[in-house]
Amino acid sequence: MDDQIRITGKKIDDLQDVISLMRQSDLGLPLQFVNMKS
Repeated sequence: MDDQIRITGKKIDDLQDVISLMRQSDLGLPLQFVNMKS
């Protein structure tokens, strides 16, 4: 998937927690979140 990572989970809350954690981290990389289905 080139420069992409894929996160899967059963609960939407778990995925939102991962997004929150990634946003709080200072990774020095541009982040974009796509294809979040409910």
